Amino acid sequence: MTEHEFGGGWTQIKLDVLDRYLSAYTTALKDQHFKLLYIDAFAGTGKVTTKTGNILTGSAGIALNTEGFSHHLFIESDAKRCAALQQLSEDYPQHSIEIKNGDGNAVLSDFLPRLKAGWRGVCFLDPYGLQLSWETVEMIANTKAFDVWYLFPLSGVYRQAAHDFRKVDAAKAASLDRCLGTTDWREEFYKESTQGDLFDAPATERVANVDAIEGYVKKRLKTLFPAVLQPKRLYMGKTPIFSLFFAVSNRPAIPVATRIADYILSRA
Repeated sequence: MTEHEFGGGWTQIKLDVLDRYLSAYTTALKDQHFKLLYIDAFAGTGKVTTKTGNILTGSAGIALNTEGFSHHLFIESDAKRCAALQQLSEDYPQHSIEIKNGDGNAVLSDFLPRLKAGWRGVCFLDPYGLQLSWETVEMIANTKAFDVWYLFPLSGVYRQAAHDFRKVDAAKAASLDRCLGTTDWREEFYKESTQGDLFDAPATERVANVDAIEGYVKKRLKTLFPAVLQPKRLYMGKTPIFSLFFAVSNRPAIPVATRIADYILSRA
């Protein structure tokens, strides 16, 4: 099988959190009348080889090993990884599995409007860089059907949002607009510097640190979801690279879902 080479210590943490939540989620809803759907919008291959050489069961593999889901939707843009997912799915003939080779945003924009009543589920969002558009997150929230785990690319944002705003070119700005769903980050992240000399105009500098950026993302998510937990920040060494957010789109599910997720995150 093709293996997805990526990640480090944070990879194990996010996968452990997902594994524990899926198990608790399907147990909590096993006697309910809902059909349960698992969506993995950037599914990889089902296995992950970390940079340290460890081979882990990936998110798709974890979901397939969790009993209780009526249907699995795996989306992956890379054809070879899709082939690996297809091979993996053959080991689970008892499951209803749908594999889509394409952009996660495009596939979900087609799939979600056709989702019928009576479905509930978990959506795992682990994008490559800033690939996930805010419009897609909004569509997921609007279904009012999903609990969402979003591995937000914190380092991707502060790399694109250069310290000196003059270095944020049109492509970087467009990428941030798409990921954050607004242009307001310009005012939130940047202020005009009071420094300058006789020849240079004052520069516009980023004043938002990692805490402020993470807080801004949480504030944005709360405009879509009725419940958003404080994220688990994940590091590479001492460098913060991701914020693992949990959000609930179904209001009646908030008490149980947040209690389970908060417990898991507090011990991750």
